[in-house]
Amino acid sequence: MRSYRSLWVTAVAILASPITDIIISFDMQWTGGAHSGAVIAGGNVLALLLLGGAAAVASEAAAPDEDEENDEASRVQTTPSATSEESAIAAAVDALMRSKELYKDVDLNLGRIARRLGLPARHVSSAINRIHGSSVSQYVNNHRIDEARRLLATTDEPITRIMFDAGFLSKSNFNREFLRITGLNPKAWRLEHQPSGVGMQLTSSLATSLPATSLPEGGK
Repeated sequence: MRSYRSLWVTAVAILASPITDIIISFDMQWTGGAHSGAVIAGGNVLALLLLGGAAAVASEAAAPDEDEENDEASRVQTTPSATSEESAIAAAVDALMRSKELYKDVDLNLGRIARRLGLPARHVSSAINRIHGSSVSQYVNNHRIDEARRLLATTDEPITRIMFDAGFLSKSNFNREFLRITGLNPKAWRLEHQPSGVGMQLTSSLATSLPATSLPEGGK
């Protein structure tokens, strides 16, 4: 609403200039320009006051908008030490991630974590921010990438399947977060970290599971 008011005030300030010109034109015809100086001065003062008012209204409107646009990641706390309550909350979240593997839930967010703990979302967010130095979304994705790396190194599952198993829903988000944490894309990381024996296990198991075939007598 304030932004609309600022636009109206600005529009009035812009209209003040042609109105001043019209008044000066009439003054030139009726009095030979006797009052033109005063009209110009008054018009300039009025325009400045209106523009100043518009700027003030716009600045007041911008502050709440900027606050709303800042996401949870931009509110990472910089306080060097956390309270004992925050440490306990962060430990409880860590335990949930390890025991329940909550990160595998593709819809997991701050609200869901807070509900599982029965705590206000802002308390959970503050605890993770201070203890881990990251936003809640980054914290969850860190767990997901850890799981993805484990699967990449120990299985021959397709990367897309691993992405879903780790809790990611979007391939672009998975690749972006994997690159952020490891500095490599998933395929390159697997080539560097998967033991050579793992890659042969699937081939070996397939070979042993196939029935032995004998050549026809004519092929001897």
